[in-house]
Amino acid sequence: MSAADRSFTHKYESSTRYSNTKFDILVVDYLKENAYPVMRLWVNYCADDDYLNITSASFILNGKKYTFSGIGNKDWYVKDDDGYLEQVLIKFGMDNIDFLAALEDIFGDTEDVTEAAENATCKLILHGREDVEVELGEGFFLDFLVIKLGMVNINGLDFLEKASSSTMKVTDVE
Repeated sequence: MSAADRSFTHKYESSTRYSNTKFDILVVDYLKENAYPVMRLWVNYCADDDYLNITSASFILNGKKYTFSGIGNKDWYVKDDDGYLEQVLIKFGMDNIDFLAALEDIFGDTEDVTEAAENATCKLILHGREDVEVELGEGFFLDFLVIKLGMVNINGLDFLEKASSSTMKVTDVE
């Protein structure tokens, strides 16, 4: 899936790059007997004017707000001639299984996963110097599904007990 398919727009939109989300898998202790996969979500924020200094990110999905903190790294800010790129990383383990389950619920028992993803929305709020609110759509959900299916095929869901999670707090949406 391309960056354009995963992209989202915001008020500080970069004119030359896409802000996007990207699920991936990191294999810890690769080529060792105790190797295990870690499901991750990168959020790449591109802006023309200034970086956001993201300290946490909240996802609003199915009436719940899932807030991940401790996800940024000052070394992941880049300024070049095109503007700013800021990345944050969320790692999934047992501590944030509720969020993964909420994403999976979008697909339910449907046979047409593409249609389910087309109709799904998730609000993302990036918390930094100010809050930037965006809508995530089809690309975000399909990317999650592909990576999740890959993880199940690799190692079942046993990896969740081994993975070190990003800190997550769940609250009801008011």
